[in-house]
Amino acid sequence: MPEAYKARMSPHSSPVSAAQVVVWRVAGKLLTEDEQAGVWGWANEQLRLAVAQREVLCFEAMGDLYFPVELALCPAQVVVTVCRRLPVLPTSHRLAFWLAGHPALKGRTPREHLAESGAVEALVALAATWRGLERGATDADSGATAREP
Repeated sequence: MPEAYKARMSPHSSPVSAAQVVVWRVAGKLLTEDEQAGVWGWANEQLRLAVAQREVLCFEAMGDLYFPVELALCPAQVVVTVCRRLPVLPTSHRLAFWLAGHPALKGRTPREHLAESGAVEALVALAATWRGLERGATDADSGATAREP
């Protein structure tokens, strides 16, 4: 990987191939930095700062940031609050939290839970115990089932 590319990468984003980004973009699963910032009414600088502080998760390809659509469907402040509570895990594991149906949320994804109940506290508590996709992980949310975004 060229040094110039490494220097631009955020330590809190996950690098993915450009081909994978194209596949996810065509499928409607990723937003560009401009799109994500626009959805939340944020400046791009504010969004990059949130990524640097692990308050928002994203993927990076060729120096550009891409954000899961699932996050754009939730209020920005809720995403920030929940992401702050998620343990330091790879982005793919943190994304699984947002895409999974959780027993603690009656089998719903976090977005579905928010749409139905609006209760942020349950998401924050669940995020604090999330262990991601680690082999043999045991936590209060064992049995979560990932769903297609």
